[in-house]
Amino acid sequence: MSSVICLEISILRRDGGLQCRSSLKKDSVATYAAAMERGEYFPPVIAFNDGQEIWLADGYHRLAAAECIGQKTFSVDLRSGSLRDAILYVTSIKSNKLQGLPHTLGDRYRVVERLLRDHVWSRCSDDQIADHCGVSRQCVHRIRQECTLRY
Repeated sequence: MSSVICLEISILRRDGGLQCRSSLKKDSVATYAAAMERGEYFPPVIAFNDGQEIWLADGYHRLAAAECIGQKTFSVDLRSGSLRDAILYVTSIKSNKLQGLPHTLGDRYRVVERLLRDHVWSRCSDDQIADHCGVSRQCVHRIRQECTLRY
């Protein structure tokens, strides 16, 4: 279930490991902030409500831009679900295609690595993870081997 509502930016949890990018792109944040000041429309961010916390899944650049211009609230597509549901959303090919900024190779690496740390997905085949994330099976295989060596 999902509904779009206006929420205080400060209540959105951003520490759940959902940010798949290695860092925010400052130039994109500045561009978004300038557009927001001009009154341009931005789609709602996506967050998951587990009944106790509201986890930001998508929209880190938009929220950073809103904060830059002093905005205290933002439109949120609020979905029911756990932190794990949010993780599965942000690692999906569907999420990647909907985002305004395309994922870099490093971002895709982080997405696959995030799933490989999941207690259920880590047991899935390289093909299943590749299909979910929208990357090649070889990419998943290589990242799985690197993660195994590291941990």
